[in-house]
Formats: sequence, structure tokens, C-alpha cells
Amino acid sequence: MKHFQSKVLTAAIFISFCSGALAGGGGGTRLNPKTLPNAALVGTYNNAQEINGFKVGDTIYDIDGDGKITKKEATQEDVDNDDFKGLGLKEVAALHDQSLADLTGIVDENSEALVETVKVVNEISTDVKANTAAIAEKADKTELDKVSKKADKNADGIATKANSADVYTKAEVYTKQESDNRFVKIGDGIGNLNTTANGLETRLAAAEKSITEHGTRLNGLDRTVSDLRKETRQGLAEQAALSGLFQPYNVSRFNVTAAVGGYKSESAVAIGTGFRFTENFAAKAGVAVGTSSGSSAAYHVGVNYEW
Repeated sequence: MKHFQSKVLTAAIFISFCSGALAGGGGGTRLNPKTLPNAALVGTYNNAQEINGFKVGDTIYDIDGDGKITKKEATQEDVDNDDFKGLGLKEVAALHDQSLADLTGIVDENSEALVETVKVVNEISTDVKANTAAIAEKADKTELDKVSKKADKNADGIATKANSADVYTKAEVYTKQESDNRFVKIGDGIGNLNTTANGLETRLAAAEKSITEHGTRLNGLDRTVSDLRKETRQGLAEQAALSGLFQPYNVSRFNVTAAVGGYKSESAVAIGTGFRFTENFAAKAGVAVGTSSGSSAAYHVGVNYEW
């Protein structure tokens, strides 16, 4: 059972009522309020509910297979039975965006740790290269002793730096395998989020397409109502013109009569003729045509008996 908001339903019921009233009129296209406006609007606003969501206490409407609409307040069971637990597509997409942002933060932290580790290794490598160059240049024992002392000092410095607070310890730095495993998990999580996002985009595209189709149908319905309104005004104008025709008064005499009529923006012209057979019996006929383009003709034939 699908639900949609009360403000939306009010518009749907109003359009359905107007459509039913117009369908009961004269000639022209007949409208079915159960099968055209309700079907179109229900589909449209069900899609709107899936995008925006709802919560406990909101006014919703149940629609059964016969098109019967029942007003109620949303319960926790209604929220639990919803595909997105009442959140809507917009809220679900926002939660996925937040999860992706959290994963990105973890990746940034690991990258910073690796940069610090590389920096320490580069410093140690620089000291070793400097000592090697000094040993190659100084061949005498005295200079070698100086170099040896410097090497010992550097070794002590390296040992101190390895335990200092400004350098990450082995326990604080991920091993290559641990980093690889975390990157794999992060990659899998990003892949799952991308798959979910693609699915949401597909559903949003389908919802937009459905809304566009229903909008087209409503536009067609509006044109039909406009045509029916024009035909109704033309018919009333033609009837006004026909009512202005006279019947014959003298026995054995024909008469020719003409009249004009109008209703709001429409007008019509009518002509007619009649014949009185006796003082008690007469007959007449008339036809009226609207003055606007596309108008249809209206006519009447009548007899009169007096005593």
C-alpha cells in the first residue's frame, strides 16, 4: 500500500471532482475521474514521497485496488514497512555521502603517517651517505677515529630519534600488509557506495521520467477541459439565438425569422421559418451557428396546437 501527503491528495481529489462534473455534460470527449486523473496523480505523488520521505504522525492516505482513498496518520509500522524506513531517497543519498567523507578522512590519516615514516628514513640515509663520503676522503687513522666518533654520535642520535615523541613508533605505524588491507577495505567500501549511488541515480531518473509523463497527461486533460468549456459556451449562445425566433401568427402564411444570441465570449446567429395551418395548429423550424471558428450547428423543429 502506497502513501502520499494530504496537501497533494487535496489537489488530486479536486481535479477528480471537476473532471467528473465536466464528463457529465453535453457532446465532446468524456472524462473518467477514476481512471485518468487519480491514476496519474497517485503515481506522481508516490514518486514524490519516495524522494522526500515521511515520519510517524504525518498524514498519509491508503489507496486500495478499487481506487478508494482513506486518510490516516502514519504509524511506526508504516515507517518500518517503507523501503527506506521513511527517510526518502534524498536522506539516504546524504547518509552515503557522509560515509564516503569518513572513509576519505581515514585515507588521509594513513597517508600522513606514511609521509612521516619516509621523512625519517630519508634523514637516516642522508647521515649514512655523509659518513661514507668522509671515510673515503680521509685515509689516516686520526681522521678515521673522528669519523668513527661522529658515526657513533650519529648512531646515538638515530637511536634517540627513533624513541622520541616527535616520531611515530613501530606500534603506531601500520605495516605494509596492514596498510594494504585497510586500503582494500576502503576501496571495497567506496565501490559499494558507488554501486548504491548509481542505483539511486537510476531510480531518480525513473521517477523524473514518470513525473514528466504524468505532467504530459495532465496537460492533455487541461486541453480537453478547455475544449469542452468552449463547446459549452458555443452551445449556450446557439440556444439563446434559437429562443429568439418567432412562430407564424396568420393562417396559411409562411414566416421567416432571424435572431442572434450570446454567452460570455461566444455568440451565434439563428434563422428559422414557420407555417400556420389553422388558427389552432402551427409548425416551425430553426438552425443556429456559432460565429467562432470550429463551431457546430444547433437546430430545432416544433409544432404548436392551441384550443
